[in-house]
Amino acid sequence: METTKGISLTTNELASVLALCGYESMANDVINNLNVLESEEGFTSFLQETEASLRMKGFWNDQRETMIEEGLESLITLLVHSKKKIRIIRGQKVTFIHHLDQNNLLLQMIADGQHRLEIIKNQELKQVLENFCGGGRISAHEFHELEALKLDETIYNQLHQLTDESADMLLSENLPFSLRIFLEDFKANGFEFDNASLMEMKFEQDYLAMNQVFFFLNTDSYIWLLDYDKVEENELYVLPMSIQDFNSLIFSIVTDYFIN
Repeated sequence: METTKGISLTTNELASVLALCGYESMANDVINNLNVLESEEGFTSFLQETEASLRMKGFWNDQRETMIEEGLESLITLLVHSKKKIRIIRGQKVTFIHHLDQNNLLLQMIADGQHRLEIIKNQELKQVLENFCGGGRISAHEFHELEALKLDETIYNQLHQLTDESADMLLSENLPFSLRIFLEDFKANGFEFDNASLMEMKFEQDYLAMNQVFFFLNTDSYIWLLDYDKVEENELYVLPMSIQDFNSLIFSIVTDYFIN
């Protein structure tokens, strides 16, 4: 099995493979803590449901202790024991970039109940970040037309309580230009920011930390970036940025995180 070309597993298949490889706690996390793996009876039933599909894909091997092909088991081991990870959430799509070593990364793309795993070279990181952080609604405006927005925490929290109806009522008012454009973009994105997180995980110690999180809103012409450095002073800023500047910022921070 050539894992560098990428493989695809359903969520249940991934959970089954994790469990068979000895990572039961992570398997439960993958299937949203349904606790189907906590009893021997539940574990057996779950395996029976996924064994057939794993066999069809060539990932099942009766001759191995784990029942999983060596190539896939090695890939899962890399995923579990990778300490530094980047998680990008764009709507219903989630992407993990797992740092393996100075030359290799493991890309995990999750969408529609499918997990695609692929080993890529570090040189591909910039393009991967641009692909998965980029793209958004079409806008007729450019970032240089827009101004930074200052919000307090109350206003920021109210943003996430907006509905189409309440947003339309706001937009019918005589709002400042930049605020109007932001609200239109925010509404088009389902009243939420996308985000990219720098994560650290130590599986053996059951340790997981979010070292830094970027909240952003993407269009085809510019980015809105949430600056919450002064949140303790009850100040938040939403900054318009060019796509090029945003891509450079994210690439620089992620590269530095993986290296150090």
